[in-house]
Amino acid sequence: MLVFFLTWNCIDHRFKLHDVVVFHPTLSGRQKSASALIFAEADKALCDGADEELWVLDVALRVHKVISG
Repeated sequence: MLVFFLTWNCIDHRFKLHDVVVFHPTLSGRQKSASALIFAEADKALCDGADEELWVLDVALRVHKVISG
């Protein structure tokens, strides 16, 4: 179970979610690579100055969609 704390910044959330996805034993390579592309897009957007809170939500929802679908 993944718990997000309000005091953590976006980078901490992204790294925690990244570690859960990459090291998960039952996810396929396709699911992991699709999630990695989502993380890369979020990283670029955050480096360009995007809103952190919106991107945390967006990444979490998109990764959930990849994993469950």
